[in-house]
Amino acid sequence: MIHTAFDGGLSLNGLNCFTRMSYEPGSLDCRLLIDAKHHLENALASLSALPHSEHIQRQLKAVHQQLEGIHDLKRALPSTNPTE
Repeated sequence: MIHTAFDGGLSLNGLNCFTRMSYEPGSLDCRLLIDAKHHLENALASLSALPHSEHIQRQLKAVHQQLEGIHDLKRALPSTNPTE
C-alpha cells in the first residue's frame, strides 16, 4: 500500500486543481507516477506565490493531467507481475 503525501486538493488562485489522492496498492510504475505528480503539486504550490507564473502553472497542470492519464491506464490494467 502506498500513502501519498498529497492529502487534499491544491488550490491555486481560488481554483481547486486536483482531487484527493488516497491509499492504493501500487506497482513500481504507479509509485513513480505518484511521486512525479506529488513533485509537480509541490512546484505548483510554490509557483502560486510568484507573480507572472500563470503560464508555467498551466504547463505544469497539463503535465500533471498527462501523468494522471497514464496512472489511470496503469490502474485499469490487470497486473501480470506481482513484483512490478
